[in-house]
Amino acid sequence: QVGADGSFSVVVEPAPAAGTEIQVSLKDAAGNESDATTVTAPGTPTNPDTEAPAAPTDVAFAEDGKTLTGKGETGATVVLKDKDGNPVLGADGQPVTGQVGADGSFSVVVEPAPAAGTEIQVSLKDAAGNESDATTVTAPGTPTNPDTEAPEAPTDVAFAEDGKTLTGKGEAGATV
Repeated sequence: QVGADGSFSVVVEPAPAAGTEIQVSLKDAAGNESDATTVTAPGTPTNPDTEAPAAPTDVAFAEDGKTLTGKGETGATVVLKDKDGNPVLGADGQPVTGQVGADGSFSVVVEPAPAAGTEIQVSLKDAAGNESDATTVTAPGTPTNPDTEAPEAPTDVAFAEDGKTLTGKGEAGATV
């Protein structure tokens, strides 16, 4: 029954399943019925967010080897995984995560620091649970472009007068 102030309250038992549409109409004492208004039972958004955030950008380790920075969708959760897709765990055994701030940047401390050369996949997850493509970053300590070229052959190689000392020239830092 609609009250004198024009409001009503009806308990629907049992409660409808989330997302169920209910038609609500009014009927006066003479039997005249209004057009129906549709209302959706709570629990499922009427327009769910199904779009994943863009992949994080400018992802890099700081010089300390454990602070990971980058940019992404404001409010998104920063998710870190190893090369096999497993969560990166912190010293407490829990997955390491972070949050993208209002300025669109994030900073996540990975403790303990990953071993040099370890690949970390960084993705973003929005409030609806949609996860972006991953951006891969390599923990510092191992060059990303290692030297794979052999040094030039040594030159001016000769024995000294003592017959046991060998001298010559070659690439600085190379082992003879």
